[in-house]
Formats: sequence, structure tokens, C-alpha cells
Amino acid sequence: MKVSGIPGARSAHRANLGDVKPFESYNILFADGSFVYDLFVFTPKPGAVKEKDLIAAAKTQYKRVKGAPLPRFLVRRGGAPVGKP
Repeated sequence: MKVSGIPGARSAHRANLGDVKPFESYNILFADGSFVYDLFVFTPKPGAVKEKDLIAAAKTQYKRVKGAPLPRFLVRRGGAPVGKP
């Protein structure tokens, strides 16, 4: 599946539509700076989730986080990210 509008985004669609334990899943992965975002949905009811809905959610999240600074709770006084010496 293609995810236009999010540079470098990768996606996958998996499904088992047989009689034994049917399922369907979608996954969209993208990065912005040092952060990687992974949107995943799994359902035992094929067709319950639409590909276009997950793509829309990924685009909404991308617009929200694109170029955003680290959240304040991840930054120490002095500006160094938490966890770095």
C-alpha cells in the first residue's frame, strides 16, 4: 500500500482470509528526526478496518510531529536529552 504525503514512509498489509482464524493487519512506519512512528492495526474481522482510515491517521500524526522539538519531559535543564551523558 502506498502512503503519499509522508516522505520515506513504509507500509504493509497482511491478511489470512481463509476459514481458519481469519485476520487482517495494516502497518505504517515513518521517521521524523530521531523518532520513529509505527501505526499498527490488527483485526480478526477482515474488512473491519479500512486502509484509507489508517493512512489518514498516519498523515494526521505526521503533520502533528513533523519537525517538532523533543517533548519537555525528555529534555534536561541545559538542553541535553534525557539518557545522554
